Amino acid sequence: MGHSIIDGLSVGVFSEVQQMVILALSVLIHKIPVSYTLGMTFQSAGIKKTSCIAVAIFVSFILASPIGLVLGLMISKSEMTLVLVIIQSIAAGTFVYLACCDLIFREFHSNNEDS
Repeated sequence: MGHSIIDGLSVGVFSEVQQMVILALSVLIHKIPVSYTLGMTFQSAGIKKTSCIAVAIFVSFILASPIGLVLGLMISKSEMTLVLVIIQSIAAGTFVYLACCDLIFREFHSNNEDS
């Protein structure tokens, strides 16, 4: 959920509509495989989609990016330039971290098992 809030924050802090639309579309496209992965994780764990925990997690996942977007818009309306830079840095760092520590690690780990 924290990742989704940061996604929303990164969209909301842009002041130019064109930049905001491009990043929002990128986040939306990114949410598709993440949603699929979340659903498959629940299915493989044997958790029913109708259970209270699953519904709460799904609703939190759905609302996290819009909440981050609203927070980003509120922050971008203020004159706190340093905060905007920090939020954009955290968002970029999150993407780099996920790529390096999650995706690339799995790729190298699966290659080592094949040898």
